[in-house]
Amino acid sequence: MKRFLIPAATVLLVAACQPKAPEAAKADSAAPAAAGPAVGSIEWKIVTYSSAAPPLIAANATVLDWNDSLKAPSTELRKGTNGWTCLPLLPPPAGGYTNATEAAPMCGDAMAMAWGTAYMTKTKPKNTTLGIAYMLHGDTGASNTDPFAMAATADNDWVATGPHIMVLPADPSRIKDISTDHKTGGPYQMWKGTPYAHIMVPVTSGGMQH
Repeated sequence: MKRFLIPAATVLLVAACQPKAPEAAKADSAAPAAAGPAVGSIEWKIVTYSSAAPPLIAANATVLDWNDSLKAPSTELRKGTNGWTCLPLLPPPAGGYTNATEAAPMCGDAMAMAWGTAYMTKTKPKNTTLGIAYMLHGDTGASNTDPFAMAATADNDWVATGPHIMVLPADPSRIKDISTDHKTGGPYQMWKGTPYAHIMVPVTSGGMQH
């Protein structure tokens, strides 16, 4: 079979290098782009949730769907192999998510997931080392002082952060001197003085903000 493959490949290569007739070029330019997975499908959720992290992490991360109850395990949309997990942090609106902003997805390593489980259950985080989590679509807002505030008030320092990385220490006292000022565009401490204190690191598509 090999002796037939080489000539065939050569013919295809030569043909591809020939100038196209105007009609053919026009047809190519009018060809629609390949469609992605349907919004709301399992494939779409996997792509959308995992896009909270850089591609090298996203490609092999476990992906979970939204879970309304901590009493039941989250639906696993894809089993990963690299120790990272991606999932939406906001409940879906009526009719389901239509974009990543509505889902506010996060991708975290094992220590970040241990930290997150403690936060969700209002217990002391059990991560034994530093946890890292990515939210490259940003969030829709949270209090910078109250870990469990659900809406902005006059005194809870509400802040919406764009694309960012979260650095989750095992010992919050080690970041006690990090500023809580979120208006500089640089890293800042969130939830200082609580067991859930962590560092928010704003990023852009080109890297860290300055």
